[in-house]
Amino acid sequence: MHGRYVKGADARARSVSWHYSVDSREIRQHLPDTERGWHAGSGNVNSIGIELCVNSDGNWAQTKRRGQQLIAYLMKKWGITLANVETHRAQTGKNCPANLLREGFAAFKAGIGVVPTEEVASEYTKQEAVIIKAENFQWASGKNGFEDILRRHGNKNENDAYKNGSLTESDAFGVVAKALLAQPSETVPDAHKDAWAEFTDRGIVNGERPNHPVTRAQYTTMQKRQEDGK
Repeated sequence: MHGRYVKGADARARSVSWHYSVDSREIRQHLPDTERGWHAGSGNVNSIGIELCVNSDGNWAQTKRRGQQLIAYLMKKWGITLANVETHRAQTGKNCPANLLREGFAAFKAGIGVVPTEEVASEYTKQEAVIIKAENFQWASGKNGFEDILRRHGNKNENDAYKNGSLTESDAFGVVAKALLAQPSETVPDAHKDAWAEFTDRGIVNGERPNHPVTRAQYTTMQKRQEDGK
């Protein structure tokens, strides 16, 4: 049921998706690990989403065991530490996963790695993903522009996927989002240190955010301060 939902109209309308659904019988993969899901707010950029299914006809203890198996498998596959295994609540503040939070998430984490891992059944096929390939790049910003963004803001998996022609459109947008949200450095470049220090002392600039863009309104104020002899 959860596998059908993630591909259904409601999930698409709400922009909801996650990587794995787990119940007492099986583990199903909906997205490749390197494709961005939409389930954890700002945590979507660098997380793998797992939903533990609470079914009326299911075995909750077995569902948790399979979830622990899956997490152990992914930790080994991607080099993830136990400290980075988090709940949705840690990312979004919502009461999720409610059952695990009520029972104690620390106890659940303690069981990860104790159970043996198994291969994960997958319902994902490459035909379901939109791939960004270097040889047919059609982004408005241009191939070179995107590759520069990917080099500076993409992780190793995303860079490797782009090189071998398997970077998904979703992950590409995720890299661009990281670039847009990234804050400029607070370090003044050596070539501008003297002028920056002088203008700060004179009160023309306030000495903060040296590498942020300047609006026209801010520029006129700075120009007036300079003309007033500050």
